[in-house]
Amino acid sequence: MLLAYVDESGTNYAKRQRYWVDGPYSLWSCVLISEKKYFDIERGLQELAVDILGRTARRAELHANVIWESRLRSSRREAKVRKYFEELIQFASKLRIPVMYGIQQKNFSIRSTSSINRELNNARYSLVTLLEHELAERNETAVIVSDTETQEELKNLVSQRTEWRYSPPGRRPSGRRPKFIYEYRSNFILDQLHYVDSKSSLLIQFSDHISFVLKRCLEHLYLLEFPAANRPVPDKDFVPITEPTFNTFINFCNIKFAQFEQKDVNMGELSASQKVYYPFQRRETVTIMGSNSFSDVIRSFTPYK
Repeated sequence: MLLAYVDESGTNYAKRQRYWVDGPYSLWSCVLISEKKYFDIERGLQELAVDILGRTARRAELHANVIWESRLRSSRREAKVRKYFEELIQFASKLRIPVMYGIQQKNFSIRSTSSINRELNNARYSLVTLLEHELAERNETAVIVSDTETQEELKNLVSQRTEWRYSPPGRRPSGRRPKFIYEYRSNFILDQLHYVDSKSSLLIQFSDHISFVLKRCLEHLYLLEFPAANRPVPDKDFVPITEPTFNTFINFCNIKFAQFEQKDVNMGELSASQKVYYPFQRRETVTIMGSNSFSDVIRSFTPYK
């Protein structure tokens, strides 16, 4: 059995100067942890934080966004923060931690709270679908581990997919009506979520950091691919890791994504079997090894240009 630690990022729909404060995508991400790597990650994260960020990191909850904003204190602090995220992602890559995320591009035209919640739920729905398929491929079961602050929606999504196990035969699933009922049913996710307090769980904090880095990198790639007058100019200084580390990350951690579209979920990989290289600056030509460019991958989950 695996532990699926989930976390969200980019869920703020506020705008500033006709652009999203929290980036163009909302993400629900998941890291799959086996019992053989659990203690390695827990100890490694704590030692890494204390070694680079200082002894106060031993007592504090490690919020990725707070760590990232602390770089503004001084140039010395910025160097430490960047080293921390570089080391963290290289560490995760070395351990080959599987990473997946459900993604929803924010629709600039929506205004109502109900429409925003519907989009956010699309990202959650996509992640749960992707997780089920990943577990089927690995022939494994998993329990989802979530922060106690997570909305009730995730619990409902899992309950709706697992209720067939104890409901009368022939009963249609509650909640959102899936395109394919038998594909929708969960065979590998345990029916009870495990809730923990993020303050006391280093693995939840680890998941938070992975989600934060992914969101920042994907926003940078979005700005590169879709420049516009109302959008910021892409700047590598606002990305917590370097271009080589990001490409190491997607190749070694086999990052997969899912996006809800027309009552179904489209799934893919940031790095397919024929590898795609993701540049952090505009280039006339992009180094690609026998495959389509990174542009095609980004566009596959960006319906609103």
